[in-house]
This record gives sequence, structure tokens and C-alpha cells, in this order.
Amino acid sequence: LQPPLPLGEGRGEGVSPPSSHPVERGNLPPALAVAPWPISSGTTDREAEAHMEGLMELVQKVRNLRSEYKVDPGRWVGATIVAPGQTDFYRRLAPLIGELPGSRLRPIEVVERLASEPDRAVTAVAQTATVYIPLADLVDLGEEQARLGRDRAQVASEVERAEGLLSRPGFVEKARPDVVAKEREKLDALRERLSKLDDRLRTLAG
Repeated sequence: LQPPLPLGEGRGEGVSPPSSHPVERGNLPPALAVAPWPISSGTTDREAEAHMEGLMELVQKVRNLRSEYKVDPGRWVGATIVAPGQTDFYRRLAPLIGELPGSRLRPIEVVERLASEPDRAVTAVAQTATVYIPLADLVDLGEEQARLGRDRAQVASEVERAEGLLSRPGFVEKARPDVVAKEREKLDALRERLSKLDDRLRTLAG
């Protein structure tokens, strides 16, 4: 047996040890791709920005609606987008809007205006457009009505309790001001929630 050859010897092959000296910038090998750093023109397309801001707002509100109604993330729902003066823009981007995560809209109809608002539909209003989604696409109407009825009964009970506490003789006068303020804030929030539940029940009732 022959001893192993030192690195770099034998038929001109081998791996040379890395150099401990830093490579000077001027000695760097040429880059695979060289391009100048992009420079802003300094101009802004305000109209394009407004279009995109409106679109992003609309998509976010659609996502909020789906979350509010607890729609299965994989479920597709139909939609009508009313976009006065911007129908071309929304028609071009309708497939993209529908495919975005959390949106799942299909089919999408884009119109300039509606003769009348559709029955039993929820709306998402943005700066540049409004989207209408049939409730029947989002939820089972009977089950949703029953669920909202249970929620309303619970919230109404909490409103009654909070009103009773604040109207109790001596409570407002004797309790600490921060405690009274907190109870009043809680009551306001409960009343607002109750109002929203009533609105949704009216929508379901058609």
C-alpha cells in the first residue's frame, strides 16, 4: 500500500485548502447577473392606488363576513360586486379576488348598479365597491336563525342584569367611580351586540 497523496498532488487533481487571506473586491469573479438598482421615477399613480386600496378593503370585509358567519374556509360562495364606474377593473380582477385565501367567491358577477338590493343577502361595503353575498350560500338559514335566537336570549339576559345593577338603589352613589364606569361600558357593548343580533335576525327573516 502506498501512503495517501497530499492534497493538490497526483495527476493534477485534488482540493486546495481555502485561503486565509480575504478576497479583494476588485478580484471577485463576475456575477451571474448584474443589474442597476431600481430608481423611483418620483411619480405616483393615484388612481391605481385608489383602485387597489378599494379592492384590498373589499377582500378584507369579505373575509370578516365569512368569519362572522363561521363559514367553512373551503366553501365557495357566489357574489355580486356593484362597482359604479369601475366595472372593467373589477371584472378583470374578479377571478383573482375569488381565489384569494379567505375569500372563496365563485361565481362573481360585476355590475354597474342594481335595480334593487337582493333579499336575504349580506353586504360588505368598501370605498369603491359593494359586494352582496346570498345568506343561503353562507349558512343553513334555519340553523343560523336558531343559533342567533339563542345568542340573542343570552345577551338580552345580560343586558337585563347590567341594567338592574346600575339601577339598584345606592349602587352608583356608593360604588367606586371606575367600577360604575366599567359597568356602564359593559352595558353599552351589550346593547350594541343585541342590536346587531336583531339586525341579522331581520335579514334572515327576509
